[in-house]
Amino acid sequence: MRIGRSCIEQLRWVQNSMDEILAPVEGYYEDVFRIDVNWLAYVCYAHDLARNVAIDGNESFNNRDLSQHLQKRIDTIRNDKRSKDDHILTLVLYSTMGETYRFAMKKQNGTDYFLQFSAYDFLQLIQTEKWDSLSLVRYARSKENVSSLETPLNQSLDVYAIYKHYGESFYMTDNTPSDMLYIEPNDGCDLIFKNNIMKTKKAIKKAFTYQMQGKGFCLIEVLSTCPTNWGLSPIEAMKWLEENMIPYYPLGVKKDKEAE
Repeated sequence: MRIGRSCIEQLRWVQNSMDEILAPVEGYYEDVFRIDVNWLAYVCYAHDLARNVAIDGNESFNNRDLSQHLQKRIDTIRNDKRSKDDHILTLVLYSTMGETYRFAMKKQNGTDYFLQFSAYDFLQLIQTEKWDSLSLVRYARSKENVSSLETPLNQSLDVYAIYKHYGESFYMTDNTPSDMLYIEPNDGCDLIFKNNIMKTKKAIKKAFTYQMQGKGFCLIEVLSTCPTNWGLSPIEAMKWLEENMIPYYPLGVKKDKEAE
């Protein structure tokens, strides 16, 4: 499962399998990871029940309540003797590709911090940012104190972009914040977009440098849009690239002999 591999490779978490107490349940990928000596991460990916295919027109997902399932899982982890003294970060990911639904996720007892992202946004984010094992814990701790951001109008990726914009904090002003803060949509996409542009520039420069130094043949592939030929607006074309091309052509370095 790509989510599990990404937690290990990008977030630097260590798999702390509890398969014997977390029996598989249809519609969920779940795992427990060791963040450090004091912290565990419980990761729950709520995916489509129709063979994990998100675009299936299945209307039964319009109202899916995860609260009871999450609470049972957290209670199970908390009551296990191996984790009774640990702090727990609960990370919930969910499928959004082409579906119309509403997830219900109440704040869970027994977990220290609770975060949720669409699975697609999360996978893009962790490929873009630089992480240490406690990065998401620090983000969750900061977010916990800003209740005005907790509104369905604010997308999780956009909230994270605000956190990065203010130097990994939500301190925006000395004035008393309003009861609800609305974030301009797509700030999170812009964060990923700008980071990917910088990575592309560095990769192209490195390729030219290697070839000038006679270190071998270099090939850089760049994903781009063509709104005219696709018959889409520029924004729709970017969205199509993100949802259809990047999963098929994942971003990253395939081989770099100098870095090995």
